[in-house]
Amino acid sequence: GTRGKAATKMSDDEDEIAHFFVCNDHDALLFITAKGVAHSLKTWKIPTSGRAAKGVPLPQVLPISSEEDDEVAGIISVAADSFEDDDAFLCLVTKKGWIKKTPLKAFEKTSSRGLVAIGALEDGDRVSWVKTCDSTDSIIVATKKGYATHFKTDRANLRPTGRTSRGVKTMNLRDDDVIVDMDILKGPG
Repeated sequence: GTRGKAATKMSDDEDEIAHFFVCNDHDALLFITAKGVAHSLKTWKIPTSGRAAKGVPLPQVLPISSEEDDEVAGIISVAADSFEDDDAFLCLVTKKGWIKKTPLKAFEKTSSRGLVAIGALEDGDRVSWVKTCDSTDSIIVATKKGYATHFKTDRANLRPTGRTSRGVKTMNLRDDDVIVDMDILKGPG
């Protein structure tokens, strides 16, 4: 067999693909930054280019400054009807173990400056994972020192909070321990 074709041209050796997903032209893309600000953009507003193109810098299509020490922590593709689903949530997890579940409809209308997606992060903390979930799913969170926790996303275990809340602790982290990964396990249906 062959090695395949290059998906894109990287601008330098330190550049890497951080997010890969499939979406439709009329979907909304939610960009959540590491500082916890949500920006929204219709997919069709991102210029179409060839397979090997370098792409467009995000500050050209979003009001994100390239000089701040902020980066996109997650991109979520949201179909228009998903904003109306009462059981659709955005789940955010920070490096220091905070988690929150916010109704997706809270992000339907964003301002040009973005919306606060998580409030009052501690110094050195940042949003590291952004996923969608519903009340039938469950979450696994793992730490650098090898600890993990698994819990359901139903109202009894992880209640929905407003956009500006910080959320709740996923687990009590030991000294110098941080969250290294999380994933949503889809429930039945």
